[in-house]
Amino acid sequence: MARRRGHPTLLRLPRLPPVPPLPGSVSAWRRPAGIPLPPPPRRRVGSDLIYLLFLACWIKKERTPPSRMCAKLGGVVRSALDWIGSRRVRIHQPRYNANAFGLQRNFLVFHASFPMKRLRGQELGGGALGNNHAPSGVGYEPSGLAALADAAVYYASTRTVPQQSRAEISLSLDVLRRRAPIRLLVFGLGHDSRLWHALNPGGVTVFLEEDPEWYRIVRAKSPFLRAHLVTYRTRMEHADLLFDSYKNFSSCVPGAGAEAADAPVQVRDNAACPLALHNLPPEVYENEWDMLMLDAPKGYFASAPGRMAAIWTAAAMARARRGEGDTDVFLHDVDRKVEKKYAEEFLCDMFRVGRAGRLWHFSIPPVSRRGNTTASGGGKRPFC
Repeated sequence: MARRRGHPTLLRLPRLPPVPPLPGSVSAWRRPAGIPLPPPPRRRVGSDLIYLLFLACWIKKERTPPSRMCAKLGGVVRSALDWIGSRRVRIHQPRYNANAFGLQRNFLVFHASFPMKRLRGQELGGGALGNNHAPSGVGYEPSGLAALADAAVYYASTRTVPQQSRAEISLSLDVLRRRAPIRLLVFGLGHDSRLWHALNPGGVTVFLEEDPEWYRIVRAKSPFLRAHLVTYRTRMEHADLLFDSYKNFSSCVPGAGAEAADAPVQVRDNAACPLALHNLPPEVYENEWDMLMLDAPKGYFASAPGRMAAIWTAAAMARARRGEGDTDVFLHDVDRKVEKKYAEEFLCDMFRVGRAGRLWHFSIPPVSRRGNTTASGGGKRPFC
């Protein structure tokens, strides 16, 4: 066929078939015609994730540039795969002729090769933690590798992104790499809830949310998350008053009225302390949490609950820990006055071990291993 002068011949490639609804097994997906992908490694579990990520980044072409979105997704998922046991992770971003496709598309292809036995039998409520540490109604679905694939597709195909930045997420991920599977308590449901659930395979991840409408929306999209609707007694407009007067309540101060000056403070049924979250679901008190993520409740208007009670409760739980190791506490939005003030008072600067953006990381030892630090500090900061 004669070619017009000055106009190159366009490369005609087969049209992609319509994307079918996600079946029960990710293995049921078929590869689009005309797009070569490397063969999966033998006896490895990476091919399904490769194709799911490819499809997700291919479909996501509206509003958000695919290259930027896929690059952001790639950093998080690549770190997660490394942590789970990946031996080799490579990223391939081919650029195709924009004229041929109508739009220049970049996508990620993960060559993830890690043994399936690392995740076999690591259902939530079993595995390394044991059934006695799992919440009621054990057996999250999906879990393990399936949860990572599910989270990858979700974030690649949605216009919303997690509230935390990549640097902030990476700070928490470093702890998960070392300690997982763990018992993780997250204050707040959000766009990043699937991420925290997926990054703790084989562990216990529980979410606490105070907004009934937001709770309903998130649970409708992610029914497999273990989440509870909770209430707070505090209000942001009372934050300064609570801070100045909490020492007047013996139930709020460690060791007050006890034989030992360094005795842990009670949280459960401690209604006398205005900062104590005394009416949480029983499983919150019955577990010792290895990591707490404080990214809720709301704290940017006067009638909002604020994070005063969440910070005090996290500090009290960390002090009362009886198991091995310290408690890792992450507090978001420390650029705000109340969060910073309460963190310095209850989580303590001496236990702050990291920072990224608006996120602070505290590693708090139990009071049984640090001795009577309250007496040595003159009682100015009873929690420190």
